[in-house]
Amino acid sequence: MMLLKKILSISTIIILTAGYSTKAEACEKNFTYAASGSITRKNIDNLKKIFIIKRNKIQNPEPIVLGDFESSLGFSGQLIKSTNNGKIEHRIWIDQEDCRRNVKASFNNNELSHVKISGF
Repeated sequence: MMLLKKILSISTIIILTAGYSTKAEACEKNFTYAASGSITRKNIDNLKKIFIIKRNKIQNPEPIVLGDFESSLGFSGQLIKSTNNGKIEHRIWIDQEDCRRNVKASFNNNELSHVKISGF
């Protein structure tokens, strides 16, 4: 009976580990550097707060920059495309547990020009 419990627990660990590593490898095939962080609903809410605070300043709205994304999400996004001699950058942040949860953003001279949040 004790041996059966040990075998069952070991097999469960192996199955869970294999499932997680397969999912992480699927993310890393397409996006090597970006698939190394965890994106939670709280991260997205913090990012939205930054948008609201910076954009709603009546006198001088502040630009939203790459550093705002990196600090809110907790890890750097991978550069997926660069145009106009690096003036326009397209970056992606992917959740390591679920590739469908991601944030794609475009920056023009380091200022946000477009953002798309998926999977939440």
